[in-house]
Amino acid sequence: MLPLEYTMVREDETVFGIAKMIERDIAAQGIPLAKYFEMLESEIARNPLNPVPYAKKSFLLQRSTYQAVEVVERGLKAVGDNHLLYHCRGMAYEHAGQRSRALEDFKRAVEIYPIATETIVTLGTLLTRDKRYDEAMSYWDRLIELSPEMFMAWNGKARIEFEIGDYQNAINHATAATFCQPEQPVLHENLGKILFAADRFADGLREYETAANLGGEKRKIAGEMKVVTKDLLRRKMYRELIEIYEKANELDPGNVDTLLGLTGVYRGLNESDKESRYMDELYRASEKTDIVPLLELTAAALGNADRLREAASIVERLYRMTKDKSYLTGLAQLAMMLDDHSLVEPYMTELTGEQKPKEDKFKAGRNDSCPCGSGQKFKKCHGA
Repeated sequence: MLPLEYTMVREDETVFGIAKMIERDIAAQGIPLAKYFEMLESEIARNPLNPVPYAKKSFLLQRSTYQAVEVVERGLKAVGDNHLLYHCRGMAYEHAGQRSRALEDFKRAVEIYPIATETIVTLGTLLTRDKRYDEAMSYWDRLIELSPEMFMAWNGKARIEFEIGDYQNAINHATAATFCQPEQPVLHENLGKILFAADRFADGLREYETAANLGGEKRKIAGEMKVVTKDLLRRKMYRELIEIYEKANELDPGNVDTLLGLTGVYRGLNESDKESRYMDELYRASEKTDIVPLLELTAAALGNADRLREAASIVERLYRMTKDKSYLTGLAQLAMMLDDHSLVEPYMTELTGEQKPKEDKFKAGRNDSCPCGSGQKFKKCHGA
């Protein structure tokens, strides 16, 4: 159980409170920053044992590491150990890229003041970034014990579990985060991402849709949803791929990559009516893009492999010129439309940066089945 003195937190006991006090002071008095520094020095001179003016000044000097640290060290010398001052010095070190020193100061702040929730959040976040997951998890667990309603703790645990592939616990904890703050779109986006990773695509789509309905940026959400499409394409999960593309098209209508994806998948599934529908949308979208030649060629390419190859060559040139990897997805879809699956994997490999291990080349005998999969003997197919 926490000591009685920790059950109530005053504004001047948190760095967030210090920031609010600074904003209030400066806004109320309308004074220049230099003048405000003079006022803080006067406060320090009147009462050198008060940590608040040291913390305020150090907070304002965060991007000037040496000056911020100097102010904190003056305060520590006068006041003694104080969690606010250690947190402020940790912030200065973190701004300067001195992560190990920053972590030492943040940990010291928590030792002095065990309910310093903002410092616990900072430690959990930094340790997670450093992939020190066991340590980070201990701080997220501590935060849950102190404030189970804080969504950051549940979300912090979910992020770690997602990174290590523990999707079920990640789903549970990300769901708890949405219960704490049901109106936060980003929490539903995070849950959607985890559900997609666990192959729970219908549930994931519902969370992404909730995020959009709560005011999340629809274009960004649609882009996040499509991250999994390259994997689904590789796994030939076409129905799931279509559901994601269609929801993305609903959230971000007229997106070229989405429409090209839908056109390619429906062509691969021999659903010509839907292929034509999205090809028409693709053509209309061309009027709003900078790649009109590509889309005009693609729209004219129904049943014409030569025109599709021409379209693919334009996309490839655009990619080589811009280095924008989003074009690689379009190239893979065009390859699908050409029924040239040998090109899909190289484009996806370049997109993801993954390299397949080299395989020994197989040499077929003349009477063996042809490696192309035609079912004919090699001598009557590619060995002819």
